[in-house]
Amino acid sequence: MACLGIVTGTCSFAQLHMDDHPSTSTTDNTVLYSTEGVKTESDTNRLFVIHDINISGNEKTKPAIILRELPFQLNEAYPLGTIVEKFRKARRQLMNTGLFRNVVVSLKSFDDHDVYINVEVEEKWYVWPMAFFKPVDKNFGEWWKEKDRSMNRINYGLRLSHNNITGRNDKLRLSVMNGYTRQVSIQYYGLWLDDALKWSTSAGVSYGQNREVNYMTLRNKQVPVKGEGNFLRSYVGGFFQLNYR
Repeated sequence: MACLGIVTGTCSFAQLHMDDHPSTSTTDNTVLYSTEGVKTESDTNRLFVIHDINISGNEKTKPAIILRELPFQLNEAYPLGTIVEKFRKARRQLMNTGLFRNVVVSLKSFDDHDVYINVEVEEKWYVWPMAFFKPVDKNFGEWWKEKDRSMNRINYGLRLSHNNITGRNDKLRLSVMNGYTRQVSIQYYGLWLDDALKWSTSAGVSYGQNREVNYMTLRNKQVPVKGEGNFLRSYVGGFFQLNYR
């Protein structure tokens, strides 16, 4: 539903709700503007100034992360029709961050040429642990048939993901693996470097040990060198990225 009830004469409250299906808000007075194209008795090109933006529902997410997704700012002036379109765009961009289950952008009230906007968000659950258990062979069929389902050729472990670790839409990934291969890794995405939230960095580091190393391919199969029960190779890896939006 999308409706904007703005009436002529004296009025103390007006509200715009952004959902998927437009509808008309009616009162006992004459409707000045509606998203369904109701004919108006006043000039809808009249400019309204954004006087205040109120954000609610963000228990974890920082207000700056929400504000950066809005296609309007304080003290900007637009006709009502443009405000309606920008509310739709604001909701779409906030949903695209992956941080929220739902977003409602509404025109809370107005005073003469000043409008007061409310942005209400419903946050997702951000912490996700996941256990894993998988063979080290090329595919499950090879492990099942050719390796006799050997439990010695299994990797198992735990991954932990936090998709909003500091409330700035930054992500932390932790992984611990044991079994045929040992590995510990940590990755962090989205460390903001400037107040405008344009530049960010991502980085990660890992340490692991392998019991075998593939050194050639014979009849479309990899031939490994094995460590006779011990770890044959240790390695350290990492990455660093600089991102601009």
